[in-house]
Formats: sequence, structure tokens, C-alpha cells
Amino acid sequence: MVTTDRATLAIGVVCASLLAYLVRLALQWRRLAHVPGPFWAALTKGWMVRESLKMRQPTTFKELNDKYGSLVRVGPNELITDDPDVMRRMMAVRSEYTRGHWYNAMRFDPTRDNLFSMRNEVAHTKLRAQMAAGYSGKENESMEGSIDAQIAKLVQLVGTKYLSTTHDYRPMDFGEKASFLTLDVISELAFGQAFGYVENDADVYEYLKITETFIPIM
Repeated sequence: MVTTDRATLAIGVVCASLLAYLVRLALQWRRLAHVPGPFWAALTKGWMVRESLKMRQPTTFKELNDKYGSLVRVGPNELITDDPDVMRRMMAVRSEYTRGHWYNAMRFDPTRDNLFSMRNEVAHTKLRAQMAAGYSGKENESMEGSIDAQIAKLVQLVGTKYLSTTHDYRPMDFGEKASFLTLDVISELAFGQAFGYVENDADVYEYLKITETFIPIM
């Protein structure tokens, strides 16, 4: 009799737990049910993990925006957008949008925040103000000219190598070229001479290759 009671109790606990989980799942789904997206993405983060492990998450997100529109649900509480107006509103000064838990991954020390991972808006604003002087560029009188020179090299590269014609289609990976420009600007400002990524139109020191190898999901 005691064994039967225990079995009944165990079954009851399991059923109650399952019911509570299903109710929680339904409420979680309902919260953003009006936003279109893949069915499984609305129920579990497993869908997003799968796309990350397949190393095609950015491509998948682009395909979803093309299919569903500018706002897509990609997780139980995650949305993506390719609408520049929405992004400007989110990133505006005194925006009501706040940083999510994802930013914790930006910590170099798991127990301590830095400027990139800090989610408390008041503390972040204070720290940013304290560090602003170091990034003002006042000590580098040629900063704007140096940046303009690297941009001019990029424009020249596009104009001489990647302009398509009616008979000659020349695709260009602008993400790669933007990375080349960034690295050349940083090296020009820091060392007085650009590394030459844009000029050579190549990953001359394999920085991008190394980054993609060690952080394949990104």
C-alpha cells in the first residue's frame, strides 16, 4: 500500500511538473506570438544553437528577414531586425531599450564588467565619460586626415577593381573590405603606418583568418 502511494505521488509530481512546464512554454510562446518566425525558434533556444553549430547563423538570419520581413522571432525571447530606423531608435541617446544578458559574454573576467559588458546604464554612462578622454584623438592632430586617406584608398579599390558593367559582373564582399579598412585605420593611427589590407586587397597578416578560425560562430 505504501509503495502504491509513493508511486502515485511520484506520478503526480511528474505530471504536475510537466503541466507547469507546458503552461510556462505556452505563456512564453504567446508573449511574442504576433511576431513571425520559425516554429521551433519560438519554443526553444535549441533552434538557434543548432544554427550556430552549423556556422551559418548570419546567413540564416538574412534568409529569415527576406522570408518573414524586417522583424523576426528567432528565440523564445529573441528578435532580429534589419530595419535601420528601428536600430537607430534602439541605439539612440536615452533610448528605452537596454542591454540583454548576452552582453555578459563580453566579460574578460567572468566576475567583473567592462565597458562593453556593463548593462547598468547609469554605471555605463559614468565609466564611458571617465574613459572618453583617452579616445578623443586630441593628441593625434592628423587623425581625421589619416582616416580620410584610408577611406580614399578603399574608394579607389572599389572603383578600379569592383565596378561592374553590363558585360562584367564583379561581386564584392563588403564585410571583408570594411574589416580591411578598420584594420588599416587602427594601424595607421596607432603606429603611423597602415598594415596595407586595403592596398593589397588581402588579409596580409591573416588576422581575419585567425579570428574566424578561433571564433567560427562569429
